[in-house]
Amino acid sequence: MEASTAVAEHAVDVDGVAAEGPPAFAARGATNAHDAPLLFSSTITRGHYHQCGSGRRVKLYVLEGQAWSDRGTGFCAGVYDEDKDEALIVVRKEDFCESLGSVADVTVPEDTQDSDAPPHEYMLVAQESLDSNDVLLNAPVIKEDVYQRQQDTLVVWTELDGSDMALSFQELEGCNEVWDFITEVQQHFALSRGLDYTKGNIDGLPSFHLEDPTLDNIESIEEELAVACLHSVPMRERVVEWLLKYDYVRKLESVFVAAEEQHLLPILYALYGIMKMILSLNDNVMVEYLLQDEVFFSAIGMLEYNPELPKLKASYRQYLQEEAKFHQVVDFDDPSIVTKIKETYRLVYLKDVILAGFADDALQSMLASLVFFYQSDIVNYCVSSDQLWTQLRVLFEGEGDAQTDVSTQRAKGVLFLQHLCTMAKQIQLPGRVSLFRSLIEGGVLPMMECALREDDMSVKNAAAEVLMSVIEYDANSVRSHILTQVEQSTTTLFRLLADLLLRCKDTGLRAQLVESLKILLDTNLEGISNSAMGHGTVFKARNEPEQFMSWLYQDDIKHLFEPLLSIPSMTALTMTERISIPPIQAALYIPLCELLCFVVTQHSYRSQHFLVASGVGRHVGALLHARDKSLRLAAVRVFRACMANQSQMTCRHLIEVDLLGHVLALLAQELPRDNLVVSSCLGLVEQIRQDHIRPLEQHIWEQHRAELERLAEHPLAKASLQPLVTRYMYGHDENDSVDEDALSQKVEGDMDAQPGLELFAAQEAADEADYFDSEEPTTSVTDLADPTEASQTPTELTWDLKRRKDEAGHDDDDEFLARVAKRKASGNHTPLPTS
Repeated sequence: MEASTAVAEHAVDVDGVAAEGPPAFAARGATNAHDAPLLFSSTITRGHYHQCGSGRRVKLYVLEGQAWSDRGTGFCAGVYDEDKDEALIVVRKEDFCESLGSVADVTVPEDTQDSDAPPHEYMLVAQESLDSNDVLLNAPVIKEDVYQRQQDTLVVWTELDGSDMALSFQELEGCNEVWDFITEVQQHFALSRGLDYTKGNIDGLPSFHLEDPTLDNIESIEEELAVACLHSVPMRERVVEWLLKYDYVRKLESVFVAAEEQHLLPILYALYGIMKMILSLNDNVMVEYLLQDEVFFSAIGMLEYNPELPKLKASYRQYLQEEAKFHQVVDFDDPSIVTKIKETYRLVYLKDVILAGFADDALQSMLASLVFFYQSDIVNYCVSSDQLWTQLRVLFEGEGDAQTDVSTQRAKGVLFLQHLCTMAKQIQLPGRVSLFRSLIEGGVLPMMECALREDDMSVKNAAAEVLMSVIEYDANSVRSHILTQVEQSTTTLFRLLADLLLRCKDTGLRAQLVESLKILLDTNLEGISNSAMGHGTVFKARNEPEQFMSWLYQDDIKHLFEPLLSIPSMTALTMTERISIPPIQAALYIPLCELLCFVVTQHSYRSQHFLVASGVGRHVGALLHARDKSLRLAAVRVFRACMANQSQMTCRHLIEVDLLGHVLALLAQELPRDNLVVSSCLGLVEQIRQDHIRPLEQHIWEQHRAELERLAEHPLAKASLQPLVTRYMYGHDENDSVDEDALSQKVEGDMDAQPGLELFAAQEAADEADYFDSEEPTTSVTDLADPTEASQTPTELTWDLKRRKDEAGHDDDDEFLARVAKRKASGNHTPLPTS
């Protein structure tokens, strides 16, 4: 049965009389009988064309470059071509369209002007022939989903030849009519399981063929390929299929060699354009084809001649053939893995170097996906290969006659593991977990200890990176390995890392070591393997973290911070004395202070006892007198971490060494400069006040009151120091009891002596009443405060409110305090400092 017979149905006119008509997707209930009334949805026949519905006024646009070009105004309708058995979208110029008279189903709102009313005549677009200059558009409906409806009256799509078209309808009903026609046609395509209604080419795509390349026709080939690449996605797929089928890139190689030998730059530029378009097809099969040994170097050679840089030539082939060498450390029993490793390197080089200049997001995404799958295959092979780990163990444990060769092979083995860990970071978590499990079970920790003892800095850096990855994965296993070394009385991995940190001068390696030591010292962190992401893929270490901490604080923690003990003690320095520290030692003290901050934060009572017993706090405090600002800041960070614990033992130690006196002296020296050191010192004092560390508050007030009051007058320090001065100039703290009668008499005396304060006091009372009515005050009690003093009297809460306002820096309060201070200076009460 022919296609037209299979899909043709009858159209029914308004009177119920049957007449032959177009297929079901075009019939909407009218006929070409002359005595029947016309409807907007009537079907009219002209020759073998059947117009489905009245023509609707529309503008046709075509995308040219980056702008839409207006191709004219006409009437648009869906048309069925009976001879070719296909559905068409036809637009004819409005001057050539025929009016068949008024339609019966038009509805015009009463309040609509005649000039604004939509057309209510049946406009005939179809004629016996559509091959005329007055037809603006004659496009078959495409079975692919390329049509888009935009802004209610726009229909946009891409033709098979790659051109972008748009129809802008005058009214919404016209857009609905044509959109329904397109929808019904595509539904028929779906129901017929992809049966195409075009004749000739089986899939409706234009044929594609390129001539065999020569020096004479290479430029015309570039133009033909450029036209084909502008087509739709199905056409681009056909281009890729044809290029692969005829191995066309390999045919281009002979032309490229001849053009390069004869220095024919126009031919080389044309080959560059051809290869660029082939890659821009964004096909993963084509990219995998280009990675082959027989094709790859010719392809990247063509990409070396960029016409946009006529005076420069890239050297991709020279780098890959001469400088990038493949070193096989172990034997792979699967030869395809070796090929995949080489192709992965080429793919990464292609993505990050060669195509970085012109690759769009889609191409970069496709290349990244290929890299991901290639690396996953390599990692999965390494995980499942027991032979590989056996060879690596023999490499690090064995000794040969030529010790240099053994060291070289070990260095290559470390770099191999480094690249393997780098690959693992790019793949999904299950594959990453499997690899690191194989690393630990394969004995990677002894291998990295051996590598860290090498003199080559590149080997040490690679070993530190591998070790960092393993520690991040499962820190408990590494701690268990260290405790096993302790039982065997051998040098532990922790001691090896500490020694390397103390001797190392490389900044990058030092940063790696510090991060590794931090993870080992954080016994609360079990690693990715036992995290929520890892789902407990590895059993926890048999040794408890408590055993590790007990061993650590017996000796090794002191060895780690031993360089800090070589700094002169803070107690032996005067308040204004400055010390000079060589840059090499300064570069070591900063990471050690960072580690000390971490230890004080993570290990509560052990770190406090170490800080006091070893006296390291006295020596770190001497860094406050260093000329290097970074050392002073490091010292301030250490003491802020100590205060955050609010330990009585630590507070007594800081009071004993008079830390706050040295901090105030440093603040006084740096305050005119308004730098980061000033902010850090003010932040330390602010922390003492906000955390209500009473021993330190009392110490700074009793021992350094004059200096504190003097510094509080400075504009930069006023906001941080004045609240502490205000709190103590009345002789109490919010947690201390106050003689309410004496306080009341003092305030009344101030008001009598200066009547102008009465209005201000009344406003203060009103603000306090509003405060207590709207919100219940809260008190802060730390472990340093006496629990019996946790409650506050109403008078104490009043002064607490005044303290809050002082902290906010209210100018009225400052003026009030200044006037009170002047009054008390001339009275019988204790003088108060001025603000």
